Amino acid sequence: MHMDVQCVLDATGIGRVSETDDPLLRRLMARGLVRPGPFGLGLDAGADYRALGTRGSGRLWTLGPLLRGVLWECIAVPDIRNQAAEIAALVAADLDRAQAA
Repeated sequence: MHMDVQCVLDATGIGRVSETDDPLLRRLMARGLVRPGPFGLGLDAGADYRALGTRGSGRLWTLGPLLRGVLWECIAVPDIRNQAAEIAALVAADLDRAQAA
């Protein structure tokens, strides 16, 4: 089959995180702020969506397809919307705790 097209978009997402060309992900991994998830398909994260790195967890959260290593079903818009709302509540709670201290 032959098709004449003007543009082809690869919308399959990232492959293995350790093989990414994305400069942000490469720098975050090099600094130990994030690490690949258990299957290398996304980032490793805790139950609170905090990205886990070789230095433990910090103040970085992740959601959506980058969580597919720990939450396989995380690419649908309703899932991402729910994750964003949960992360917003977690960040707000962290800020409240920091202000109270």
